[in-house]
Amino acid sequence: AVPSRASTGPSTAGDGADGDRPSLLLAEDDEINRTVACAILDRLGFTVDVAVDGDEAVHLAEATPYAALLLDGQMPGRTGLEVAHAVRTGDGPNRSAPILALTAAAMSGERERFLAASMDGFLAKPFTMVQLAEALSALGLPVRRPDAAAVAAVAPVLDEERVDELRAIVDGAGLPLFDELRALFDATTPELRAAIAAALAADDLARAGRAAQELASSCAAIGAVRAAAAAERVVQACEAGDGARATRLLDELARRLDEAAAALDD
Repeated sequence: AVPSRASTGPSTAGDGADGDRPSLLLAEDDEINRTVACAILDRLGFTVDVAVDGDEAVHLAEATPYAALLLDGQMPGRTGLEVAHAVRTGDGPNRSAPILALTAAAMSGERERFLAASMDGFLAKPFTMVQLAEALSALGLPVRRPDAAAVAAVAPVLDEERVDELRAIVDGAGLPLFDELRALFDATTPELRAAIAAALAADDLARAGRAAQELASSCAAIGAVRAAAAAERVVQACEAGDGARATRLLDELARRLDEAAAALDD
């Protein structure tokens, strides 16, 4: 079979030709997810070969060397776990290639199950451009960092539909629910940010992760989706036992929270 190579379009300054862009294998059966992932990967500086099921993914991985493999957890034919096993135990050129699991499953223990199956990373769907960039960078791939406009095109600061919905709901006093949530958000966000930083300084990753998860939930509730994603990345770093990475992510979290506050004021 001939791989379906996603179009990368003309190169821009500093990109080089397509031949200089690392090539990835994306195995994803959902067309919408494929389209989004390919668009993001193009922005991050990669070319992409696409497999629409597990069997095609194994076929391509046996024939073509890739910088990394991105495998959906559940696909027709073989699952992502089965594809990873076939690649790792086969004689093809990708036995040692990094493998990133892309899955909608976020149940407890799911990450551990994928990592135990010879996969090198785990990313829950839906993901943002920044999240995918960080996941690929963690695998050692040369990621072209997205600019602010590129990130905004994929991950808006606010879920406007959510905000409009909250503004339309009124409480018993006739006040918009949004106003109440915004007041709570403004009151609790500084406390949670301080709690995360203090816990990380004390090397208490469990406590830092709980505070970051509470902050992520608060952001999501009010529609601050980009800030919620930044908080979730801190949670993931804490769960992985990587306190140094969690600490590095605090600057981005602060920027996303300030960004959300400004957008909520508009």
